[in-house]
Amino acid sequence: MGKQEKPLYTLVTLEKFKAVLDVDDREDNLAGYCLVTSTYTIEQYCKRRLLRKKYFERIKSDYHRR
Repeated sequence: MGKQEKPLYTLVTLEKFKAVLDVDDREDNLAGYCLVTSTYTIEQYCKRRLLRKKYFERIKSDYHRR
């Protein structure tokens, strides 16, 4: 990473992605674009951010009172 580059916001690291798909270093820009856009698309579909460190979801239910 260069001095001004931000780390990619993806569900899988670039290195793991390249290893699985056997992509060489010449395709880093395209692979990075694919990872970022797919992560964004998945999050839009789920309607939530998936890369939070701590996330708690509380579901109110009256089931246990029956």
